[in-house]
Amino acid sequence: MQYPDAPRLPVVDDLHGHQVADPYRWLEDASSAETAAWSEAQDSLVRPFLDGLPGRDELAATLHRLLGAGAVGAPVHRGDRAFFSRRTGGQQHAVLTVRIDGQDRALLDPAALDPTGLTTLDAWSPSRDGRLLAYQLSSGGDEESVLHVLDVETGEAVGAPLDRTRYSSVAWLPDGTGFYYVRRESLDSPFDRRVLLHRFGRYRQSADRSNVGSDTYVFGEGRDPRTYYGVSLSKDGRWLVVTASVGTEPRDDVWIADLAAGPATETLTVVQEGVDARCSAGVAFDGRLYVWTDRDAPRGRLCVADPTAPTAWTDLVAEDPDAVLVDFAVTDDAVVVCRSRHALSELEVLDRTTGAPRATIDLPGPGTVTAVIGRPDGGSQVWIGWTDWTTPPGVLVCDVAGVADVAASTPRTETWQSAPGGAPELAVASRQEIYRSSDGTEVRLSVLAPVDKAGTGEPDRPRPTVLYGYGGFGIAMDPGYTTSALAWVAAGGVWAVANLRG
Repeated sequence: MQYPDAPRLPVVDDLHGHQVADPYRWLEDASSAETAAWSEAQDSLVRPFLDGLPGRDELAATLHRLLGAGAVGAPVHRGDRAFFSRRTGGQQHAVLTVRIDGQDRALLDPAALDPTGLTTLDAWSPSRDGRLLAYQLSSGGDEESVLHVLDVETGEAVGAPLDRTRYSSVAWLPDGTGFYYVRRESLDSPFDRRVLLHRFGRYRQSADRSNVGSDTYVFGEGRDPRTYYGVSLSKDGRWLVVTASVGTEPRDDVWIADLAAGPATETLTVVQEGVDARCSAGVAFDGRLYVWTDRDAPRGRLCVADPTAPTAWTDLVAEDPDAVLVDFAVTDDAVVVCRSRHALSELEVLDRTTGAPRATIDLPGPGTVTAVIGRPDGGSQVWIGWTDWTTPPGVLVCDVAGVADVAASTPRTETWQSAPGGAPELAVASRQEIYRSSDGTEVRLSVLAPVDKAGTGEPDRPRPTVLYGYGGFGIAMDPGYTTSALAWVAAGGVWAVANLRG
């Protein structure tokens, strides 16, 4: 196979500082005739092999069945309404769904908004009473979110769209008349964000169709322009929390403002600032400030404080030496915490006042809790996003009322909603093994293999095996429904994932 002549380019430095030729640098110009010809030659080379590949049609059919499972996300409850994402196997994008009086209704379908499939729903946040919804859309993969608001009952737009809101959280005012959010100052720069307060009816649209309005400035001026901000507001609207992180650095600054004492610009008080540690905070319905941090606790701890003294933290959930604290939910009399231990999730019920253990929540098996969510106004239930290697993403629910101590019966989970298409039956078994790295560190290895005669998934003979691993950014490869892996195993192979960060 002959390839187009590549233009000669200057040599480049390799990872060791040596100058070497880069024969593929010309491929960086995706629009060039040379690149197009090279790509077509590659297609011509591989197509006969793929078309004649034994078992290709069977593999495609298996993938089709696996992809047909779809997924459901954990619900967010506001008032008497539950909002959640739902995607069937035939849908390219998940549909935001609202459940009212037990009836589900599609609220936002990106495919209906844009039949080309180029519009994505980036984020959404319902108001406190669930009557309004703020949502962000981007088009063509630009990730330049535009924030819209709609009336949940009528589907009508409320106010004008707000552009330049990429990565913005939304903190609704209790009466639904507006919200705190984050917006870039300039159309021309991807940086320089500000925290603003938007109230409906106070925005106008300029002739160039960029939104220029009189929203109230809250925070961000004069700070590092690379900073990302987050906002949250307590249920009663008194306590505003602002978080800030510069770029992708794993450290956060956090402030809290008592809006009952004055505007945020005058009352913001430090929760954490200038510390090399991650930190997130929020005031729950019980009036306490809950602070998750890895400060002096690499695997995470949960602290509480009086919002009027936000730096006087007290440990509620101490660091576990062998597990990472990844999420929590507050109920009427308990805190449900989610930990990841050796890349497997576990849920524990603790006393909300003392942090004393009460019970362990019974999960379907070794897998991953993708979210644990309670009602913002309390209650005894938590909703649990759940998946494992063979189970598509669905939602469980657990009632922790009456769990008084560790001697009580283990609270059991029930299915709130399964993936729309269900999981196809495959003779696949998963297990976790331990091996030692070159320095002696114990590492977990997740293995998916065809079920043998004993039903254990132990390889009965040498089989083609894919070994995968990822260790960047502290991200663990937790168990999750993976169609490519399942199709490979269904065809007779073995799939192994090294839990480098597990």
